[in-house]
Amino acid sequence: MPDNTFQRVGALPTYSDARFIAPGVVEASISCRSYETYTTDRFIQVGRDGLYPVPAILFSPSPDASCKAIFHEDGVTLWLELCSSTGVSKLQLQSIHGKIYMDPSFGPLGGPHLAWNSEGTQFLYVAETLDSTNDYIPDFGDALLDKKRPGVFLCDVPSLTVRLVVAPEPDGSVAFGQPVFVTPTTFVAVGYSALDDGRRTGLIYCQNRLARLYHFDLSNPGAKIPLTPEDRSVRSPRVGHGFLAFISNKQAGPHGSCAQLHVRRLPLDLSVSFEDVLVPTVVHVSDSEFPGVYLDQLPAEPFLIKDNVPHLALSSEWRSRTVPLLVSLETKTVTNLAPCPTAGLVQPEALMSYTVFRANSVSCILATRSSLSRPSELVMYDVKNTKGWVTLNAPPPQEFMAPLAVATIAIPQVHATEIIVVSASPKIKRILAELAVAGNCVYAGPTSENDDDGNAAIPPVVHIPHGGPHMHSSTKLWAHWTSLAIAGFTVVLINYTGSTGFGLEAVEALFGHVGDVDVKSLHASYEYLLRTNLASANPGKQFIEGLSHGGAHMTSRFPDLYHGAILRNPAVDLAAMFLHGSDIPEWGPNEVRLFEGREAHAALPIRLASGAEYELLAGASPIHRVDDVTAPTLVLLSADDRRVRPSQGLAWYHGLKRNGRARVACKMFRGEIHALDGVEAEWKAWQESIAWYASIVKWD
Repeated sequence: MPDNTFQRVGALPTYSDARFIAPGVVEASISCRSYETYTTDRFIQVGRDGLYPVPAILFSPSPDASCKAIFHEDGVTLWLELCSSTGVSKLQLQSIHGKIYMDPSFGPLGGPHLAWNSEGTQFLYVAETLDSTNDYIPDFGDALLDKKRPGVFLCDVPSLTVRLVVAPEPDGSVAFGQPVFVTPTTFVAVGYSALDDGRRTGLIYCQNRLARLYHFDLSNPGAKIPLTPEDRSVRSPRVGHGFLAFISNKQAGPHGSCAQLHVRRLPLDLSVSFEDVLVPTVVHVSDSEFPGVYLDQLPAEPFLIKDNVPHLALSSEWRSRTVPLLVSLETKTVTNLAPCPTAGLVQPEALMSYTVFRANSVSCILATRSSLSRPSELVMYDVKNTKGWVTLNAPPPQEFMAPLAVATIAIPQVHATEIIVVSASPKIKRILAELAVAGNCVYAGPTSENDDDGNAAIPPVVHIPHGGPHMHSSTKLWAHWTSLAIAGFTVVLINYTGSTGFGLEAVEALFGHVGDVDVKSLHASYEYLLRTNLASANPGKQFIEGLSHGGAHMTSRFPDLYHGAILRNPAVDLAAMFLHGSDIPEWGPNEVRLFEGREAHAALPIRLASGAEYELLAGASPIHRVDDVTAPTLVLLSADDRRVRPSQGLAWYHGLKRNGRARVACKMFRGEIHALDGVEAEWKAWQESIAWYASIVKWD
């Protein structure tokens, strides 16, 4: 393979946002990764014009576009600029607050946005409040290490003033984010509560936190009224067309599960018990049925009108894809705007995954879509016509990606288990196409190749179980997996039993049985690949690349299955993570159902596990079987990981060194968090990974 394959895939532009700035005119935010400077460069594109760099930390136009608020740094000074037809006004902010919060958990509208009032005269945002004490203040875990005292700030545009309107509770018990106006003088915000002992648990990837929605009045800033019950974890409030929408998950329980979509008509009924569920939790589903709502945040602007009825547009996991949904606020009907058959030969677009950015409040939806064989595109859907998705912008065809095919296969007789297969091999593509014609998979790729040598060797396969374990692998473009397929490997992403996107019943089947149900599901996928000749068990043909929770269980339970392994920030010791080894200390105990009631989350104990408790945690921990591992293993660690501390992976590394049965190496990436997705780190991790595979793989 060309040495620059990964760089070519990783440097393809991706879309992070898009909005209508005038009728028929779209402004898109584009990110490009540079493997020369190890930076991510951000650009703006209007229509099909050229790109221009983003000069600001954050910018946002008012609802009528008459004013634009721009935050930027000039050396050590944080500035706010307000630009309008009357000129530019500037305000220094460093004496008012610290860094602005632009992450999904705290940022207005779920990210780097501002929450304007309907008149465009004021907006809300979140920033670090100033603190001159030396008091210990917990942070919010991995990816949020510099966030400790978030405050909600109000900017009044006519007077060019900024003031704090909601401070964090003095004792740190509740911190607020995601504010949005519901009237010109009132707003709602999400309040994240600490555990009973003052600890704050990590927020990223966790949709089960102690989070409620609160109502605030600018005329009485000290008062807050809870709008949602304590047993629901709430996030992502949005306002439009006379409604307040938000999503919630069961508080405590799995970190990822089936959400509920809520809607309340304005003016708000301030009752906690108000019945507002628009889309309920979906428990059991068949292969083609709507599996429920699975998402972290609603789009920044999700409201639009179809057939004179308000609707919500959003993207949600649906089996092994992320799809755009349209939900009627009147009939509660959920429509998949990019459906895919459950079997057969399909066009490449049918297996793409979507992220919905915004609706224009009238009839149009902006989104991005991609697949493991197709780069990101900016697309639009108009609910008033039947044209379907229209591509607004896309990179030119990438010849080096042209041979790739993508398929999804539901593993027979295994509960809620589906794999995504990516390959450039003519042999594998022929087998996949035959399976699709027989009704056993969905295949998007070439079907008329004549260069398949029936005697050609079966390519090596890389199994990729996601982390979580209650998360999800989708068909969207990921440079590492696509590059492996271009290099000649068959790449298999596995949504095992317990993954999200398959109904709540599937999630609950794994919860409390980690290291058992998931392992059986992964093993069944392995056996299916052998039965269908999509993989070979010959030496040098079987690899596994596990993310966090994924991987270590398999190489320790089945020492002879894999000929090589790569583990990224592996979670191998549940007992250690419970006591002091993670920003999610409740994760291990909950995955084995160690505690019940409030002890499972809000009143989580801080103590050494008892003998029986330790046995339960140890029995579900891969480290318990480290001496059985024989597969050569490369361990990739993030030095600043707060989710799964490097000590976990180092224990695995030293355990393998001690037993002497498996060749082992370890690479540590400074400055990286759990995702291990920094530009330099992902490039160097790719180099280490492909070299590791090359030292073991057999192509014949």
